[in-house]
Amino acid sequence: MKICKMRAIIIVALCGTVLFYTPQGCKDPSQYAPPPDTLYPPPGAPQLISPIDHYIFMDPDATMYSPFFIEVELLWDSVENAEIYELEIITDNLPPNIIHCESNYWILVIHDDITKLCGYQWRVRAGSAQWEAMTDWSEQRHFEARWRPYGPELISPTNYEIINIDTLPSFVELTWLPIGEAEYYEVSVFIDTTLVDYSLTALTTYTYIIEDTTLYRWQIRAGSSLWQHFSFPASWYFFVQLSK
Repeated sequence: MKICKMRAIIIVALCGTVLFYTPQGCKDPSQYAPPPDTLYPPPGAPQLISPIDHYIFMDPDATMYSPFFIEVELLWDSVENAEIYELEIITDNLPPNIIHCESNYWILVIHDDITKLCGYQWRVRAGSAQWEAMTDWSEQRHFEARWRPYGPELISPTNYEIINIDTLPSFVELTWLPIGEAEYYEVSVFIDTTLVDYSLTALTTYTYIIEDTTLYRWQIRAGSSLWQHFSFPASWYFFVQLSK
């Protein structure tokens, strides 16, 4: 801003009126705004990168109603010549919140307040002193913060069931109930602490080939491409012995 040194200010009082004389060459503050023809139309809206729409964040360790800590990184493409980004976050429980960011990401921390375990909507626009206006808003995406689920509920073989077989190898059908929103299930079978079989399936049943008479532990976890973590595992035992 150009600073004018006033050589003289003449104040004349006439009939109770005070008149100010401004020396030639000084500008009104509004005259410092750039001429309209020096501003450029804004570019296109920022493109959101992550998280993908309808993603679900979870604390990997927190059980229901225990303290939790969830970090959500919101990331979008940089816009050339952008000087500031406005990030709008709306939740199911709170009014819209505008966050001003100087870079193309923001880390939102959600912890220890169960009212914040809810649905969120977010979008971004960019601004610059070189542009006539802010860009348009980006698309609006959604994400959710929630407890990590339990399960699924196991059906058979029942816990510590004894399975009698005639010969080896043999097989056993592992079955469980579905979990809503789950896209697949992780099946793990152990002898003691050794993992002897691992598979992913979209079904709620799995055929395990038995090669030994011993105590087995089987474990199922539900998963989804939209979940940050698998469910907490459900685990049971069964014992295999040869028929007499």
